[in-house]
Order: sequence, then structure tokens, then C-alpha cells
Amino acid sequence: MASTLLFVAHKGDRFLAGHIGDGLIAQIDEGGKPQTLSAPDNGEFANTTVFVPDPTAVERFRLFYGGPEQSASGYVVMSDGCAESLYDKRTGNPAPAISKLLSWNQELSRKKMDGILAANLQQAFSKKSADDCSLALLSVGRR
Repeated sequence: MASTLLFVAHKGDRFLAGHIGDGLIAQIDEGGKPQTLSAPDNGEFANTTVFVPDPTAVERFRLFYGGPEQSASGYVVMSDGCAESLYDKRTGNPAPAISKLLSWNQELSRKKMDGILAANLQQAFSKKSADDCSLALLSVGRR
């Protein structure tokens, strides 16, 4: 149970997202620009965070929802290990590569996309971080 919680659900023109702990939820606006929806919630010291069973988790839980006025073309949820490569802590912005990943996710076959993600997780993201590396993509629209 010592884990963070990140989720996004999307249906029609509405979304629901939630977050406890580190990691990141990013979204791609209709113009194709990556935006931070929920930034990492790190603790007092480096590499510390609030986990799901923490007594303060209820107060630190973040919930986001919206309709057409907050429309996005895609969402990315990632653990802190992937965020080391795909999030700029200084500016609070996700990396432009997130837009490319979501674009590929919409255009390429599932098999091809699985290969791209596996290669990046193994060859790029895991080499930049000793932490866990999890990444999930949700493209809004047709494949």
C-alpha cells in the first residue's frame, strides 16, 4: 500500500482525474501543448511523498473534473521515475515529448506503440532514474 495514486477517466467531453503522492498527471490542450494537470506532491525531503495509507492522504488528495471548456486531446499519468525525464521541476511544465507520445498513441498500432514505450522505459527513462518508471497514455479521439 505504500504507493501513490494517479488516475484519469474520460468519456464524451468530460473527464475525472485524481492524484495522491508524487508522479504527475499531464494533459495536452487542444492546441497540442502539454500542461500539468496535477504536479508531484513531494514531502519535506527529497524522494519522499504521501502514500495512499498515510493519515494525511485524505487532505492531500486532489480531484479534477471538467467538461468541454477544459477539453484535452490526451492525458498522461506517470510515476516519479518517468517524471524525471518528462517533467521540468524548475518550470512546472511537462516535456514536449509528451505531445509526441500521445500523437503516436493515436496514430500507431497498439503493437508498435507497446514496442516504443518498452524501448523508452528500458533505454531512456530507467537510465535517468533509480525510481519506479510507470507511464500510461490516454488519447482522446479516434485511432
